Amino acid sequence: MGPQNYFRPNQLITQAALPLASQNTAPVALAKIDGVAVTQGDEKGHVDVAWHGSSRAKSYVVRYGLGGGPDKLTETKVVTKSRLSLYGLASGQEGWLSVYAVGAEDGPPSAPVRFMVP
Repeated sequence: MGPQNYFRPNQLITQAALPLASQNTAPVALAKIDGVAVTQGDEKGHVDVAWHGSSRAKSYVVRYGLGGGPDKLTETKVVTKSRLSLYGLASGQEGWLSVYAVGAEDGPPSAPVRFMVP
């Protein structure tokens, strides 16, 4: 069998008009997260957070803070699902949080959401 008979998968793929994985294509930024909701948890100091997820997101970053306003998000949690439970927060405190999706290109942060810790 001569070299002309070897299987050439890249040639087959390009003939089918499919892009090769090695060809650089610009990554698409993820959309801004929306539908962020914070609800009271089962006990004092516990809140549940949920949002509309993205099928292209690999993970989500939740930034939050207590008592400082929307520009003082000092804590960070990384999750792979479109929900998160926060425990051990100071009861009676006002909090703010924002979420963004992580992927090939990170999405912009959601609008800050205000919540009260039960």
